[in-house]
Amino acid sequence: MNRHLQSLLLLSIAFSFSSFALVSAKERIYYVGIIERDWDYSPNKMNEITGKNITADSPEAQYVIQGPGRIGSLYKKAVYREYTDDSYTTLSDRPEWMGFLGPIIYGEVGDTIKIHAKNMASRDFSMHPHGVFYLKDSEGAVYEDNTRGKDKADERIAPGGSHTYIWEANERAGPAEGGPNCVPWIYHSHIDAPYGTNTGAIGFMLICKTGQQQKSSTPSDPGPVFGLYPIPLPQFFTKCF
Repeated sequence: MNRHLQSLLLLSIAFSFSSFALVSAKERIYYVGIIERDWDYSPNKMNEITGKNITADSPEAQYVIQGPGRIGSLYKKAVYREYTDDSYTTLSDRPEWMGFLGPIIYGEVGDTIKIHAKNMASRDFSMHPHGVFYLKDSEGAVYEDNTRGKDKADERIAPGGSHTYIWEANERAGPAEGGPNCVPWIYHSHIDAPYGTNTGAIGFMLICKTGQQQKSSTPSDPGPVFGLYPIPLPQFFTKCF
């Protein structure tokens, strides 16, 4: 094979691989509202382990029963919820086990994830992702970064306001070679991170290897997906209660 034909063959192979990547990559669009809702940590006022009712004399009463200097078990949360379209009128279906966690954001390596976020709560919130790539106008975090103008719009969404975040699921965001098909990352409000997450503005993403999600919006083979957030939430450090 002469040098010219060899170069042409290598160019064709490279073009084929790049074309496959372009075809495989998708733009995944989500409509996410930030809403307020009452969240009762103990709606039945019962110890779910022992099956006994919690009364004023129970050790658990300090966390569950309202009284002088105690809020009780009912708090107002600000949470992320997915809607079916940009009218933000119809909530997408979600399993009950997700609790106050935000929607699972799915993507695979090479995808662009576009989040149309609308703040329907009474305080400022944002959406800041971990793991994926983003430009300054899609960071969703407040700090002294010497930016101005449109690069500040992502930092806080005022009540009634909206912002579109664009996140790129690059190779670094996906599973390592020899690892699982998908890996989790979190997203949360980052105006004041501890207050935002304790208030409930947190969820997680699932970034999979290229081809794992195919035409559906959810992974095709990782089995049932459950997201857990096993971290204490001190309710006195929240934005609303």
